[in-house]
Amino acid sequence: TAALFFAASFIQYRIFGPLTGQYYARLFDLWPFHVEDYMMFHIGCLVLAFFLMVFFHPIHFASHYFYTRSLRLAYFEKGEDITWNQLLQNPYCPFMIFTGTVTDWKRPGDKEGISEISISPLHTGSVKTGFVTTPPWRSVAKCTAIAAAATDAFILGMFDRIRYRFWLEFLNLRMGDYILFERFRNPCVAWCQKRRLPCLARRESFVFYEFPLVVLGGSAYIVWIIAGFVSQSGDEADCDSAHSLYVLSTYMVITIIFLSFFAFVPCLEFFVHSPMMRQIHMAMRYYHVAETPPSMMFVSDGGVQDCTGVLQLMRRRCGRILLALAAADPDDDLNVLRETMRMAVQLKIGSFYDPSNPKRDVSMVLDDFKKDRAKTFLHLAIYYGWDADAEVARDLEESDESGMEAESTRANSSESRWTCQLYIVKNRLPPDCSESLVEPLLEEDEIDPPMPTQACMSSDMTSGTSAARRRRMVTTRTMAQRELAGCCCDFCHVLGCNLGPKFPHITNANQCLTPALFSALCRLGYRLSADAINALSTSEDEAFDGRV
Repeated sequence: TAALFFAASFIQYRIFGPLTGQYYARLFDLWPFHVEDYMMFHIGCLVLAFFLMVFFHPIHFASHYFYTRSLRLAYFEKGEDITWNQLLQNPYCPFMIFTGTVTDWKRPGDKEGISEISISPLHTGSVKTGFVTTPPWRSVAKCTAIAAAATDAFILGMFDRIRYRFWLEFLNLRMGDYILFERFRNPCVAWCQKRRLPCLARRESFVFYEFPLVVLGGSAYIVWIIAGFVSQSGDEADCDSAHSLYVLSTYMVITIIFLSFFAFVPCLEFFVHSPMMRQIHMAMRYYHVAETPPSMMFVSDGGVQDCTGVLQLMRRRCGRILLALAAADPDDDLNVLRETMRMAVQLKIGSFYDPSNPKRDVSMVLDDFKKDRAKTFLHLAIYYGWDADAEVARDLEESDESGMEAESTRANSSESRWTCQLYIVKNRLPPDCSESLVEPLLEEDEIDPPMPTQACMSSDMTSGTSAARRRRMVTTRTMAQRELAGCCCDFCHVLGCNLGPKFPHITNANQCLTPALFSALCRLGYRLSADAINALSTSEDEAFDGRV
């Protein structure tokens, strides 16, 4: 309403101002209408709009940059970002895989514009989109934020309505971002890399793709500015010329927006590298429809289809999987896990069964876990593929021809490639910890030595608790940890803002955990995972073969 009021006041000020000389703010007698002042204001707005077009991406995605910074400071050593190439070159780092969801592309005939992709130090993509080499300079912190961009994923993937998209754009809550997905390297980028110009190679999306659109859009703005100067003349011919220039610039803008919907044509592909154009398309629920995805895609949270990440590991046929299931599930219905199992069967990636008794249906195992709240983890087994029997028989025939292994060893070794042990740790509070009080905040001196894994700490702080930790937990030291909720700081727990779902079942909509809540979740995860890790590491199943 306020925006409409100011817009209507400005239109009235511009139309009737030359005749009446009225004030824009008539209540305070501010800003009387003068043609010269108005033209300076008009031209200044056009120049400002041009710079906003050039720097639209960093301005519009301020939420994403803030989220990336927060994750970097919280989880990266010394708060310093690293690249995928640095991660790949470090022999002590595990092979990390992030999942994301592409929400602005679909193939002809697809009903939904949702495609899951994975991001690793080697490749980016999926079976549907294809795979490309991950750029060595890509930021790990940025990919971490993209893989956890919950707001975009829910609105664009699950609640895809015009009104939701409007509020997402209006409130500037985009937590996802665009990534390059180039099948063929840009020649200009290759030239810069050969000339040792990494600063340009890392910004190829702007320098070599957005530049043509900036030139076209800038030309329209320049024509508009020239029309503004020409219109100041009182000559009738100049007035006609200014009118023609205004019409020309308007048609240029309309043509640019119209051509952006044909970005699948190779000569117009630079339109997909303009975040401003892509935002217009998203607001209109337009998808880039083509057999292959565009060279720049919008990626958000990977939890739209599978928020466990198990499917990505199953595609790689891992021998052991440790799953930390942190979905909001206070009743232990395990609907997220059940959906993942359903998708694995639907995609014919594999099937699940009870390792202790394969005759039992896997749903019975899930129900038993729900009933027994003292269990700290859930153990399932996976049998990969639909043609595994044929592959196992072929492997046995090859081994038999070589004559290098005993019959039993050959059978176990061949069949081991098709099985997996899945250990699931769920965020639920054990009965013996349900009445525990909030504990001190975690600090580095406590994380370094091993913590007790079973017994919950007493409500009294230990003698080694520092004075700083005592001061920080004054607000929550008499509160049970199962009552923690809050929204931004520890004072929320005691000042009437301790609202929403309570610990440990925090809703995914709460992206701002308080220090006390975050510390409690870390402690809970450490205690619950101990039994699962011991079971995983001490298993004697020969099916693993190191495929973790």
